[in-house]
Amino acid sequence: MVRIVRCLDDNRSEFLARLVVCVFGILFVLICSYSTSPLYAAYYRGDSAQFLTIGKAWALGKIPYKELFDHKGPIIYFIDMLGFKIAGTKSGVCVFQILFMLITVNALYNIGKLSSENPLYSVFTTGIALIFLKLNYSEGNSVEEYCLPFITVSSYYQLRFFYQRSDTHPPLAALWYGMTLGVCALTRTTNAVIVCSGILIITIILLSRKRYVNLRNNMCSFLIGCLLISVPFIIYFYEKGCLSEFVYSTFTYNVEYLKKMQPWIKGADFMDIAKFLIVYFVYFCVGAAALFALWRKAYVLFSFYVLSFAIESYLFFSGASFVQYPAVCLPQLVFLLNEICLLENKKVADRLMKLIVMQMIVVICIGMIQINRAVEKCQDTNKSYEKLIAEIPITERNSFVAYGGNQFKELYLYFDLIPYYKYFVIQEWHAGFSETVRNDIYETFMKGDVKWILTDGNTSVIDDVLRQRYEQYDTVGHYSLFRLR
Repeated sequence: MVRIVRCLDDNRSEFLARLVVCVFGILFVLICSYSTSPLYAAYYRGDSAQFLTIGKAWALGKIPYKELFDHKGPIIYFIDMLGFKIAGTKSGVCVFQILFMLITVNALYNIGKLSSENPLYSVFTTGIALIFLKLNYSEGNSVEEYCLPFITVSSYYQLRFFYQRSDTHPPLAALWYGMTLGVCALTRTTNAVIVCSGILIITIILLSRKRYVNLRNNMCSFLIGCLLISVPFIIYFYEKGCLSEFVYSTFTYNVEYLKKMQPWIKGADFMDIAKFLIVYFVYFCVGAAALFALWRKAYVLFSFYVLSFAIESYLFFSGASFVQYPAVCLPQLVFLLNEICLLENKKVADRLMKLIVMQMIVVICIGMIQINRAVEKCQDTNKSYEKLIAEIPITERNSFVAYGGNQFKELYLYFDLIPYYKYFVIQEWHAGFSETVRNDIYETFMKGDVKWILTDGNTSVIDDVLRQRYEQYDTVGHYSLFRLR
């Protein structure tokens, strides 16, 4: 009878703990995803606005890559499209973000349980992870956000395998690894670094133990997982006659992009480095976790952590330092917390935990400032180019495209417009990384028949087009509205 009561109490505690982390996840999305949450209905900014525009256009019948260009994989546009399908507004995307976040927080909870059976510890680690995620969450609706459920679940399976020191690896987990790689490949391939590091270590272990049959079964499961995610999109874009455009935009362009992207560390000043140290905290966690794993002679874990840290270091120092990039490293914070929890010297563990809590308080303050700014942006509805949009006849607004920088990303959502051309925003930036794209932008505008073009003055690629085929209709500040002659 006592055993039954204890079992019931344990189940009740586990249920309540799971419920708490789920509430954490839901509140996090509602409060922090400015670009999609119904709490910020008037917020239209950032990269998310660009993704939402493509998703909305897809929901209305336009085809990504064929009729709308960007260099991300289709997963995020697909989710945004479904959001508009079910709700008709950008807030519909929030439903899918919450579903993805529920998987993420439960996987983080499971990772915490690997080092402590106390549900409070797992709730604590999950809460801390969400607080630090705020540093990398931007406006929400990023490609990293949709990779996180797959990465965190994969990280749990891999860490469990390393903790248990089993002779065989479950093929079902390998299926999830394959799905993770598929999702990352169809968003940003480099997001899969931590999972690929684990796969390599697991492969070496199985080979060293001569578990060839198990390795073969895992390889088959992994391949099936990749195909489950990628094949439906390949078939879809093939049937739409734009498979080559899909491959170029998702993969080839990004290779060209990486070749021309200069490392942020070159020319970085003190403030750039200080910002990097703060924003990329979760990336550094795996390096610290490696030291603690070595201290307690957990050599397999040490190898896994070091390999992940080495590859991530190369990636994070060889290109741009955008704030959202390290979001995929979130499980590494729980890795570090687990290592601290497993320290035999509890005084040292307590001091380290206090240090992380102090950092957490700083992050909370930063997050409050960011939320306040988001609220202010919702209240600031003044668009300096709005007068020019108003001058376009309503019957001709379906023949409109903006040509300019980041400030135009919000334009289509804000004014309920659909881009007329494939290249609908940050054209000069896209052209700067690919001669192919540069030429295609020029040809699109030279041979196209859009009636109205709004520019921000930076039009070097299409200057000839504007001079030969358009007349300047009106200007406001550095914004100009052109009409087809």
